[in-house]
Amino acid sequence: MIDRRKEPVAKRLTALEAIRALLKKEEVRAANKVLLGIYRKGWSANQKGQNRSINPFPRETPYWGEWNRGWIECSKIMKRRQSDNAFAMS
Repeated sequence: MIDRRKEPVAKRLTALEAIRALLKKEEVRAANKVLLGIYRKGWSANQKGQNRSINPFPRETPYWGEWNRGWIECSKIMKRRQSDNAFAMS
């Protein structure tokens, strides 16, 4: 009997997912630290009230995405804390 099922198609990685997969390798640890630092800069920019559209990195670089990701993650946590506090006060 011949198995005629289609081969599973591999999910295409976005640019950031591909970069993160590469950064998991040992020889690229220094670059990982750089991206982590940029992520933290995005996080702290959100805490200072900086608008997300004022990303200091060019769009074509992975740095732009990491800064943006840091800003967004901080925003999610800040909103969650606000809703938790509002719920606790009522």
